[in-house]
Amino acid sequence: MDLPVDEWKSYLLQKWASLPTSVQVTISTAETLRDIFLHSSSLLQPEDELFLKRLSKGYLVGKDSDAPLFYREEGNKKFQEKDYTGAAVLYSKGVSHSRPNTEDMSLCHANRSAALFHLGQYETCLKDINRAQTHGYPERLQPKIMLRKAECLVALGRLQEASQTISDLERNFTATP
Repeated sequence: MDLPVDEWKSYLLQKWASLPTSVQVTISTAETLRDIFLHSSSLLQPEDELFLKRLSKGYLVGKDSDAPLFYREEGNKKFQEKDYTGAAVLYSKGVSHSRPNTEDMSLCHANRSAALFHLGQYETCLKDINRAQTHGYPERLQPKIMLRKAECLVALGRLQEASQTISDLERNFTATP
């Protein structure tokens, strides 16, 4: 599929030429991408948005519903081989191909949290555990990530929080007669 790159470039060149020289200099001499963004974003006009919408119409890209499972399974293979970095990369690809608030998204976050745990990245692991829960991690698997959360908290020396997590786990998942 050919993308409308030339049309976009032409539009931008026209916009650039219409800017006052002082604004061109400010943007051209900005030292960071953040500065460029801050200077440029205020220049966007409603007609620019309309142009982009017209230009991108027909170029919509959907997510492949099979991709998250594929990347998760490939990540699981790397995990079994103890290639935790490779696993984390594949789980990240699964996240990027998942729709928000789906089991696919939650499982990719949870699996990545396991790889991050083994890499000693406990704070990031905790963030992924939270993301997994936010995106609908299955109830039947909650004990697994709650234990991982407690292990991270212990490793970080946050023993009070770890104790609370274990208490929550016991309270929420103790079998009732």
